Amino acid sequence: MELYYFKNREGNVGDDLNPYLWPSLIPDFEARDPQTVFTGIGTILKPAFFEQYASRPVVVFGTGSRGFYPGARFSPESRIAFVRGPLTATILGLPPTAAITDPAYALQLLPNGGTWKRAAKRSGVGFVPHYATLRRAKYGSLEAFATVPRLAKDAGVKLIEPTGGSVDQVLEAMDSCEHLICEAMHGAILADALRIPWTRVALEVPYWESESINEFKWNDWMLSIGTVADAVRLPRPPAAGRKKHLLLGAATGFTTYSKWRDRTAAELQRLKDQSQARLSSDATYKSILDRIDAQLQTFRR
Repeated sequence: MELYYFKNREGNVGDDLNPYLWPSLIPDFEARDPQTVFTGIGTILKPAFFEQYASRPVVVFGTGSRGFYPGARFSPESRIAFVRGPLTATILGLPPTAAITDPAYALQLLPNGGTWKRAAKRSGVGFVPHYATLRRAKYGSLEAFATVPRLAKDAGVKLIEPTGGSVDQVLEAMDSCEHLICEAMHGAILADALRIPWTRVALEVPYWESESINEFKWNDWMLSIGTVADAVRLPRPPAAGRKKHLLLGAATGFTTYSKWRDRTAAELQRLKDQSQARLSSDATYKSILDRIDAQLQTFRR
């Protein structure tokens, strides 16, 4: 089969889980019909996808949508095992039972428990920014490049970059924490899958991706695990030093990075107490794994 997923040039753990998971969970993955397109983790059910693969068989294994699109159609040979959440199910005209959750939870079904080293004891708080936040810092000024690591240090949290190495390395960094503050949605999803309380924040994403798309994705997933969490809005960095085409949204009100860091670090420190943290219930978590495992067993036949 052809594995279809978003490939970020710097890497991104949520997307990179696809080649990490599916060949291990579906042993004959590569030997199956090469005309079949397999979609797993990602928010890729959008018009461009439907147009590109209108005539090919598609397997949807937990994929999500970015919003409401008319005319979302698959070829007759396609198979929808399940989708990320009830909002995606509604878009595709599927019954509520077609929504399980994000398939990243399947990492807990890997043979021998996966290849990352699990922490003997969890401690401290991690901060998982969205890759777009890191990208904007990287391609801004030198001061901007140092902003996110310095912010994490000032706040006393571990910076966990979703683009910061192999899937195993990112999972190991996350698994070492007892609480994760997440701007990246798959940071929160993986935290929940690893049974680590998570707190949702927003820094650059609402400006980079648009408020409506970002909220749709998060709500689609959160509804699937029976929780809801508004993002804690962290202050945006000052515009100075950014490339002109990256400027989106309103003025930040900060004239220097040091003032912004002080304010934002204080906000992150406040969130470390887990007062706004979420975690799906143990019963929901068990049901998710059972349902995904049942879909895998059916698919392997």
